[in-house]
Parts: sequence; structure tokens; C-alpha cells
Amino acid sequence: MPEPQDLRSQNGVLKVDLTVRNISEPGKPSRSCYVAGDGSESPTLRVHPGDLLILSLKNDLTDPDHASAAPSHAHAVAKNAVAKNNNDAPCASGAMTSTSTNLHFHGLTVPPVCHQDDVLKTSIQPDDPPFEYRFRIPADEPPGLYWYHPHIHGFSKAQVLGGLSGAMIVEGIERANPEVAGLPERVLVIRDQDLLNPNAPPDKSEPVVPKMLLDP
Repeated sequence: MPEPQDLRSQNGVLKVDLTVRNISEPGKPSRSCYVAGDGSESPTLRVHPGDLLILSLKNDLTDPDHASAAPSHAHAVAKNAVAKNNNDAPCASGAMTSTSTNLHFHGLTVPPVCHQDDVLKTSIQPDDPPFEYRFRIPADEPPGLYWYHPHIHGFSKAQVLGGLSGAMIVEGIERANPEVAGLPERVLVIRDQDLLNPNAPPDKSEPVVPKMLLDP
């Protein structure tokens, strides 16, 4: 099982280009992924406290079969068109559709403002130019594992279960716990997903699970 590609900060700066893409096949749920400029999927972002993160996000999502929105798709498109020529249009778009997206840096103590960690108004559409996230990791940010994912209200679950997530590591865990210094490290990202037919009987080729393991 290959690990996600590591993207590490250099000289206090981590610059990342990500494109969000999806694919749909008949009879199967939609699958999505973040793709970096080098072609790696959902890379692990590694930063240090005090580093500057500059992340460019391009939305290439397509969903021709679902045009629902809140409150309506037409209303959302109209709101986005008002400031279409403004580089900050996604900051006030507020559009929430199946093809809208944004980024939430889960666990980081960065301000909930546009270009940082706002998820209430920031909404990037497929026809928008690449949107830049730019913020500095707080100098007192605890080291450890964080993660990034979309947070479009009403559509977050579908996008995250579809595969849109990635790990983010604030380096320095050996300073918090000297005992782990020098230990080998491996990143595993385990994603959940909804079953298409959750009540279907098990396939005959599936191993039989003893009942004692199924009882709560």
C-alpha cells in the first residue's frame, strides 16, 4: 500500500498546487481526489510552526446529474456571476452545489477568514480561476497530525466520502514527546464510504464471520 506523496516546506514556505477532480461510472458512486502538480494524489502536506502555506486550488468537479443547491442552483450561479471578474469572487459567493468546493484545515488554529479557513462564504466554482489559500502556521501550533478536506455545507459528506481528504502534519512531535525521536513513520489515510446496497446479503465468496464477532 503506497503512502501519499510528501510535500515538505522549504525555507519556511510550502507552495502547493492542487486540482480537485472526480469521476462517475454507471452503477458506482462518484469518486473524487486532490491531484498535485506532479500528478500525486491527495499528498501529505508537511509544515513546521511558523511556516507560510500557499495553496492554489483549482476546481475541476463535474456533476451533470445533480443540479440541486441551497437555496437554488440558479440563485447560486447568479451570485457567483455578480463578481465573476473579481479575483475574490469565491470569498463572497456562498454558492453551495454538488460542484462547489472549498478547503477546511481541520484542527489548525488559523482564522476563519477568506483565503485562510473560512467555509461559510468561500465557495469555489468549476469556472473560477485557481483560488489561493495563504496563511502562516501559528508559531505555537501543537505538532501532530491534521487533515484538509472540503466543507461545503450540504455537500461535505458526499465530497469527503467520495475521497476528498488528505493528511497534514505539523512537524516537531519529537519535541512534545522525546521518546518518539528517530522512530520510523508511515502515514495511512483510511477513508470511509457509504455502501450502495447496505442490506444486501453477503456474497457466497465472502468468508463467514462467526456470530460472536458480530454481537455488540
